This record gives sequence, C-alpha cells and structure tokens, in this order.
Amino acid sequence: MRGILTPGYPKTWQYKLYGKFVGINQEIPLGLARIQTYGN
Repeated sequence: MRGILTPGYPKTWQYKLYGKFVGINQEIPLGLARIQTYGN
C-alpha cells in the first residue's frame, strides 16, 4: 500500500483468512492476505 508509512516497521504483514458457511459449524481456510508497508 503505497503512501501508508509505518515508521520502524517496513515489512509485509500476513493474515490468514477464514470463513463459515451457513449450517457448517467449522471455520474454513480461505487463503492468505498480504499487506506490504513502507518505512519511509
């Protein structure tokens, strides 16, 4: 994400995404979201 500065933390953040379907009582892995930030 250009223009978003995180001083001291220039790196790539990774988050696991999960979801649920109606009638299913278990989380289903959907994928991985990657967000890159810049220090300066």
